[in-house]
Amino acid sequence: DRVQKFDPAGQFITEWGGYGSESGQFSGLMDIAINSEGFVFVTDPGNGRIQKFDSNGQYVSEINTEYFGPKFIVIDNQDYIYVTDRSHGPAIKKFNSDGSSNESWNVDPNLDAHGIVADSNGYIYVSNYRKITKLTPEGAFVTEWGETGTGDGQFSLPYGVSDGLGLAIDSDNNIYLADTWNHRFQKFDSEGIFLGKWGGRGSEPGQVSFPADIVMGPQSRVYVSDRYNHRIQAFNISQTTSNNKAIIVAGGGQYEANNLWNATQTCANFAYRTLVYQGYTKNRIYYLTPDTDLDLDGNGELDDVDGIPTNANLHSAITNWASDAQDLIIYIVDHGGYNTFRMNETEILNAADLDLWLDTVQLSIPGKVVLINEACHSGSFLSNLTPPPDKERILISSTAADELAKFITQGSISFSNFFWTNIFNGLNIMDAFGLAKEALANATIVQTPQLDDNGNGIGNEAEDGYLAQTTHIGNGTISFSEAPVIGSISRGLR
Repeated sequence: DRVQKFDPAGQFITEWGGYGSESGQFSGLMDIAINSEGFVFVTDPGNGRIQKFDSNGQYVSEINTEYFGPKFIVIDNQDYIYVTDRSHGPAIKKFNSDGSSNESWNVDPNLDAHGIVADSNGYIYVSNYRKITKLTPEGAFVTEWGETGTGDGQFSLPYGVSDGLGLAIDSDNNIYLADTWNHRFQKFDSEGIFLGKWGGRGSEPGQVSFPADIVMGPQSRVYVSDRYNHRIQAFNISQTTSNNKAIIVAGGGQYEANNLWNATQTCANFAYRTLVYQGYTKNRIYYLTPDTDLDLDGNGELDDVDGIPTNANLHSAITNWASDAQDLIIYIVDHGGYNTFRMNETEILNAADLDLWLDTVQLSIPGKVVLINEACHSGSFLSNLTPPPDKERILISSTAADELAKFITQGSISFSNFFWTNIFNGLNIMDAFGLAKEALANATIVQTPQLDDNGNGIGNEAEDGYLAQTTHIGNGTISFSEAPVIGSISRGLR
C-alpha cells in the first residue's frame, strides 16, 4: 500500500503511503495515472476513493467514488479521468479534471473491466478476462477483439483474479496488453489487428512471470511490472515486435596454428547470449562456429549452431536466410588481415565479397545493416563496405586499418567483450562503442576502434554516430540495479 517513484534509469527517488484510511494512506492500492499538470492520481479501492498527490507525494485532495472498488485509471489528453469499477463489473466512471462526477457507463454486463487506456482521439480501450473493447469518448461500443487461448491475439485471465491485463498506448495509438496468464505482452493496432508479441515465462531479463501492468514511457520505452519476479523491466518498443535478425561468425577453429580459438569462441558465445538477453529468439540468430555441440540457451539440446564458418555458409545466411529481416546485425570474430578475414583454416573472406553480399541483402530488407568486425586490421574493411544509395549501414571495426586486435585473458579484455557488455546493459550502439573504446584506452591497449555510419567508408568522423546513437541491438532492456560502490578501504594486515 505505497507508491514508489523512480527515475527513467530505475534509480529510487521517493515513496509515500502506507496502510490505512487517513489522507495519504491506502487500502488495496491498484493503479496510478498522471495528468497534464503532473499531479498523481491513485486508485484506493479499499477506501472507495481516488487520491490526488503532487509529484513529490504530497497529498492534495481526494475524489469520493460513491461506490466501492475504483480499480484501473487513465487520464486522457483533456484531463478527463476514467476509472474502472471492480465491484460493479461493467461500470466505467468518468470524472472532470477537478474530480467532479461527470458520467457512468454500463457498457457490458460481462465486461468486468481491468486495464483501461485512452488514445489521442479520445477513444477508450478496456481489457477484461478474454477481450479488449473499444468505446467512443461518449462510451458507445465501437469494436472488440480477443478470445481465450495462447495463440496470437488470444489471452486469458481466470475469473476472480483481481488484477492483470494492463494496457498501454503509444503515440501511434497502438495498444499494448500485459497478457498476464500467458507471461508475455502483445501489440495491436487501434482496430485490434495483431502486430506482435514478446516475453515468455522465466526470470531471465526479457522474460516475465505473471506480468500485471504496462505503461508507456519516454524515449520509445515501455515499462512493465514483472510481478512474481518482483521487478520492473524496460523495453525499447521499436525492437520488441520486430523481425530483426543476427548472424554470428566464430571463425577459425581448433587447428594447430590457431592460438586465438579460445578467445574467439568466448567472444562469439557472449555475443549470442547478449542477443538472447536482448530479446532475439533462436530462430532469429544464425550462428556459424566449428564447435557445433553448444547449448547456449540452456534448453538441454545442442540446437544453437546453424553451421560451420565457410564463405558459402555466410553468403547463404546473408543473402537467403536474412532476406526477410527488418534490420540485420552481423558479428564476425577471428584472425584478420588487410581487407581479409579468416573464416577457417583454409578459407579467407575478402572485403569485396562481403560488400557484394551486403549490397544484395539490402536490396530486399527495409532496414539497416550493422556489422561488427573484431579482427586484426579490421579497419581496412570500412572503405570497401559503403552501402548502396539511400540505404543505412553501421560499420564497426575493433582496430584501425594498420593495427592488431588484442585479446587478453581469453578475450575478457578485448573490444568485443567491452562492446557486448554495454549492449547487454541496454545501451545504444554509439554509447556501447564509445565506452568500449574508452575501456581499451584505460587498459593501455594501443588499439583504435572505428565507427562509420554516414556511409562514406571513413571511421570516427565528427559526422559519424548519429545513426548509431538512435539504434539499439535488440530490446535495449535495462537492468534496474545499482552498480556496487566501494565505501571504504581498510588497511591490510602485515
